[in-house]
Amino acid sequence: MESQDPGPPQPERTPEAELAQEPAQNDVEHESGNTVGDGAADATADPPTAVAKPDEEGAVAGKPVEPETSTAVNTNADSSSADVPRVPALEYDVAKMSISIASRGVGARHPKRVVKASPEQNGTEAIPLGDIPRASAVEHIPHAVNGSAALGKMDVIQPSSTTRVTFAGSADMGSSEKVAEPVKINAPLYPAFEFFKTEVQGGKEGAMEALMHVDIVTQQLGPELCGTLLVPFLAEAQHGMPIQLMKMAMDVWCTLSKISFAEAYVDAIVQGVSSLISQEDPDIRNRAVELIVNIVNDVRSSDAGYDVMASSVMPLLKRLSESEWFADAVSACKLIPLLYLDASEQHQEVLRQCYKQLWENSMLIVKLEVARNLETMLAIMHMDHAVSMFWLVLKNMSIDHQDEVRAHCVGACLAFAKRCTPEQNASLSYPVVQAAASDSSWRVRKALAVRFDKIHEVFGEAEMAAHFMSTHVALLTDDYDIVKEAAVESFLRWCRRLSPPMAQQYIAFFESHLGDYDSKNRQLICRIFAIFAAQMTRGNVHERLSPVLRRLLRDDCMDVRLSAIEHIEALCNGREFESGIGASITETVEQVLQSTRWRHRAILAEMINSFYHHFGRTVFERYFLRMLFQLLMDPVWKVRVTVVESIEALCADCKVPWVADTILTEIIKMYVEPRSSCYVKPEDVPLSYALKIVIIQALVAVTKSLDLQTTLARVLPIIFNATKDPTANVRFVAVKGLRSLFIIYQGKTVEAFVRARALLCKLLQDPDIDVKYYAHMAINTYDACFPSLLQRDSF
Repeated sequence: MESQDPGPPQPERTPEAELAQEPAQNDVEHESGNTVGDGAADATADPPTAVAKPDEEGAVAGKPVEPETSTAVNTNADSSSADVPRVPALEYDVAKMSISIASRGVGARHPKRVVKASPEQNGTEAIPLGDIPRASAVEHIPHAVNGSAALGKMDVIQPSSTTRVTFAGSADMGSSEKVAEPVKINAPLYPAFEFFKTEVQGGKEGAMEALMHVDIVTQQLGPELCGTLLVPFLAEAQHGMPIQLMKMAMDVWCTLSKISFAEAYVDAIVQGVSSLISQEDPDIRNRAVELIVNIVNDVRSSDAGYDVMASSVMPLLKRLSESEWFADAVSACKLIPLLYLDASEQHQEVLRQCYKQLWENSMLIVKLEVARNLETMLAIMHMDHAVSMFWLVLKNMSIDHQDEVRAHCVGACLAFAKRCTPEQNASLSYPVVQAAASDSSWRVRKALAVRFDKIHEVFGEAEMAAHFMSTHVALLTDDYDIVKEAAVESFLRWCRRLSPPMAQQYIAFFESHLGDYDSKNRQLICRIFAIFAAQMTRGNVHERLSPVLRRLLRDDCMDVRLSAIEHIEALCNGREFESGIGASITETVEQVLQSTRWRHRAILAEMINSFYHHFGRTVFERYFLRMLFQLLMDPVWKVRVTVVESIEALCADCKVPWVADTILTEIIKMYVEPRSSCYVKPEDVPLSYALKIVIIQALVAVTKSLDLQTTLARVLPIIFNATKDPTANVRFVAVKGLRSLFIIYQGKTVEAFVRARALLCKLLQDPDIDVKYYAHMAINTYDACFPSLLQRDSF
């Protein structure tokens, strides 16, 4: 940058000077200086070694003196200085050079053309010239310039300009008495902002990193400059961003929106976000809409003395509503319901007009968005305006040629009916609902079937029985399975609200139409019957539901039969087992045990405890105990684990003698003598490590319900033996079992556990790392559970 004072007149360049001029390289421009003498053009390119002179600081003679970058000046001598003869005191060579500081780097080179200069005129100690690193350019250059006694202050440059520092030639120093004029240097006043601009306008990776650290820029600029520099730049830069960067830019706008609530600043933010509202990507649009709403709420909660709706948001909404671009109109449909409730009456009137204008849009996607948000609008409007909206929008929506629009009309109509009087509903809402039930499109009928619980909630059971019972029956028997399934699933959610007389009507209906439903719907009907049974007396259950239960237990689909078994406690009495229901249940159990579908067997494993409590111990031992042991040996791990959990719950509710004599005896037999057990298949002998593990886990589960003597006599020896198994998996499961026993019987003086600790100490030398780890954990548990035994052992 040139000085503000007029520079000296430049003499004509000689051919030799032109030959000595080098072209600029590496972003560095070399400028030719004034011709000083005939020998100047023939000077060497290397920095010369000057004859040292004693100075005030006692410089040693003979040392090389090199020019210092911090002494770079561009002196403006008088016009007569060009004619001044060469001064003999010029004994030092200094290079006339340019340093260009761009957005990414600063370069400095020695030119071949050199001139003589005196260190007294520069007034500083010379240092070698060289390349200045990019990262330290802004730090070093201003520091060096300001540190020179012969230089003045540095001028401020505009953002994104090039900073140039020019060293003066000898012709600019007419005499030793001349003092250098103040230099004008362009340096970025806000380096973080300049770097942010460069990175955002550069590659994708750099832009992502810059956007993630925008808080550094905001801290340097402050609120005022963020509004005048950062916000306009980001609003302009985001137009060419890819989708990924636009999503990150939304985070930046969220950060900027919290800095200041001044009117001009907020308006600039809204204008910047408005371009993102118009994007095709729905995620960006939705986030931009949410940000506008948050800005309005933040400004209103602050002490700002202006109406942000009037100044910034309403002009934006009008533009979006009148736009022919679909993204603008869709965003307006989303934004209006979110801002309507807190808007003034004047603005609410404008918002209603905008919403009606959006409904008249010819694009289907806009009409769908209007229909989708109409339910919210009708719920928050004043009733008079809601009635007007019903006639102008909802009524036309219910007869639209697009079935998706008519489907959204159902939810809006029910939201409107919730606010109406019975008389208004009879004249306005009922016709729309009944028309939807008989609509030719399955989408509309499904939308009504899914929301039929709202009909019962809004109109009440009496009105539903009088006006919509036939409508619901039509949906439950629809020709499309997808509509029937939606109606049954919806009924499952709200059937418990029905009174007993109404429930009886639905029981009779489902019983007569059970064969019309597919297997999935029949499973849902089983659950509906179980809900009804929970609200009925046992006599009514036996009278009304037992025939249906027998029919479900003989269903061709195993999933339906298992669904009935899952709810057996509600659907039948335990004493009814011998009346025919038991035969159907046991037949189903036998078929499931032979099935290849492990999920069916897992359902039976979960039902073990229910069978015991519902039918009693006698029925359980006769019909279901065999099932328990067979499932314990199941080839699928999930089934085996479920059985272990059921055994633990079962034994916790049973008496100790029965558990020890019935369950524990058979489990021990399966581990010690698998060949003599009727539940272990011949192909499973010898036991695999997986079956050994599940038996050990079952032993520990049973032990939680046993007395100490039984555990020590029957369980502990088996676990001791398992710690010596050749398979490491079995050994560390046995160690975990010992640790569980320590926790069960903690605080008691058990001599046998002393031996267990000694065994665990040996296992610390086991070659398997898992065994050593669990042995160490078990020893720590022993020391915490039996401190008295530990103290005695120490003696």
